[in-house]
Amino acid sequence: MRLNRTLKSPLSAILLLLLVTALTPQYTQAAPPPQGGICQNNALANPDFEEGFSVLDRSEVVVANGWNPWYKRNENIPGVNYIPEYKPEDKNVSGGTRIHSGNFAQKYFTVFATHTAGILQAATVPENSLVTFSIWVQVWTNDDDNTDASSKPGNYRISVGVDPTGGTDWSSENIQWSPRQIVYDRWVQLSITTKAQGNRVTVYTQGTPEFPVKHNDSYWDDACLSVETPPTPTAAPTNTRAPTNTPAPTNTPAPTNSPTITLTPVPPTVTSTPSTTPTETRTPVPTATPTLTQSPTSTNSPTTTPSITPIPSGTPLPTSTPLPTGTAAPPLMQLGQAVSTGQATGVLFAGLAVIVLAGMWLINRQP
Repeated sequence: MRLNRTLKSPLSAILLLLLVTALTPQYTQAAPPPQGGICQNNALANPDFEEGFSVLDRSEVVVANGWNPWYKRNENIPGVNYIPEYKPEDKNVSGGTRIHSGNFAQKYFTVFATHTAGILQAATVPENSLVTFSIWVQVWTNDDDNTDASSKPGNYRISVGVDPTGGTDWSSENIQWSPRQIVYDRWVQLSITTKAQGNRVTVYTQGTPEFPVKHNDSYWDDACLSVETPPTPTAAPTNTRAPTNTPAPTNTPAPTNSPTITLTPVPPTVTSTPSTTPTETRTPVPTATPTLTQSPTSTNSPTTTPSITPIPSGTPLPTSTPLPTGTAAPPLMQLGQAVSTGQATGVLFAGLAVIVLAGMWLINRQP
């Protein structure tokens, strides 16, 4: 029994110590700022907040050059969405605990109030490029003045966003926001990647505490907007059909040279046009054949002696003109034709004999 009580007593003490430890709030010291990374091809102006600050809107709004403030205005609710104060965090004043690198960081905060606010910057980028915005941030939120830890925080949420259209309206639905995070008293890098819809994008930071505790502060440093130029689009390959078996080529005889057909113009046939002057045709003069006429004996009147018309010599006989087939030639022309062809020589001599006899008869008749 004593042994059990002895064992129980230390065990009870250990359990009690663990319970007390679990219930006691833990205070975390602010982590020292890590060394800033290298941002390749940073498209932002004054990304490290080392190039000076300027007063904008009002004296409480002092923003790093190249950046602009944005905030949701008060809706007449006490302690909700006050316009925060924007101030440079100077290493020479604060000691550098809340500076990520260099000598300055951007700070905005409210006292005993919440805010929905941040900073923004528009940048020119290649059209349709892939952009990544990142920035380091540290939050200190507390209901007392202990600057070493956020012992009584106001649920301060942080995020970053990019408007791929280049707009500057913080309430636009075009903005793509990173998930909200709650991280206190140490540096954390937030980032968001999206595709530009033109040649201009706008980057945003956002801080939104839920409760209006005494200190709702956030510190922002070493921003980066990296740009990845889109690759040149290549044409999609077309579906190529599988090649079919091609039969072996056969020997094709070489073509013979075909003669070139030359169209030679045919000269027109000369047609003899008959002359309008008729051809002179010699017509034979028929020879008069005397007819023997018996004179009456009772009349003593003298009888006229007919003269014999000699046949003119040297007058060529007309050549026979061929007559159309089937047409009978006149008797005189038949006689001439017979004479010309030598077929009736006897007829000619007989005719001459008759003429001579007729002449002699007429001479004898003269008194």
